[in-house]
Amino acid sequence: MMKKTLRYNQFIYGKFAGNKDSGYQLVARTAELNNEDQLVTMVEKTHRFWKGQPPVRDNVRAAGIYLQGNNLVLIQALTAVHESQKVAISGDRSFIQHRYVFIPIDSLAALQGRTFKLLYWILNQRIPIQYEFNANLAPLEIPLLEQEISTEFKQQEISKIQNYLSANKTQIPWLLEAENALINNKRLLITPDDIIKPENFEIFLEITLLLLPAICRSRVSVAVGTLDEQQCDWANVIVKSNNSHQFGLFN
Repeated sequence: MMKKTLRYNQFIYGKFAGNKDSGYQLVARTAELNNEDQLVTMVEKTHRFWKGQPPVRDNVRAAGIYLQGNNLVLIQALTAVHESQKVAISGDRSFIQHRYVFIPIDSLAALQGRTFKLLYWILNQRIPIQYEFNANLAPLEIPLLEQEISTEFKQQEISKIQNYLSANKTQIPWLLEAENALINNKRLLITPDDIIKPENFEIFLEITLLLLPAICRSRVSVAVGTLDEQQCDWANVIVKSNNSHQFGLFN
């Protein structure tokens, strides 16, 4: 008997592609997500990456995770592109799409607390372009949630961490500061600088969260990518790829 592939409710907020600028709005949702006002509030007020215009104009990419009731909510923001990778236009301008995915906590068992892996998975996914309102959007398949983490993978994970720390000993104090911040319910901001380079963001975040007790990892809300940290007050950890140069705690 084949294992049934799980699919997850999602909605998309953005614009309709076409010759006329539609303005930003809810453009698609799965059938079960019928409280449209609540969905729009999440994007426009409670769980956003920025207010108004994004902090950069081109190649906007951001992702986030946070707990909401019995669901982990996975967020994605992306410059809208067609399957051909050509930038989508509404009227005469490009636009940003936001996607919110609702994953029941029971579906996270395979990750064994490594919910941060969903961030970098969804950053590499394209958000479907919409031309008219779709109230019957297909639920999203997430292959990561179907893959059990093997003992071999865990050993490789340990080796990767050991090798990274051996080659980057100057970052150990920053890791300890990050751990202390999260344990004490403080917010952590990581941005590009001479100590933590952008190409190391993913592994630095991975190590920071893996060093926490497994039961705590999925409780940590994270925002990564193009963002305004002042608007991400819902996130415990913010990994900012644009502009700023600092590492530390903030209120």
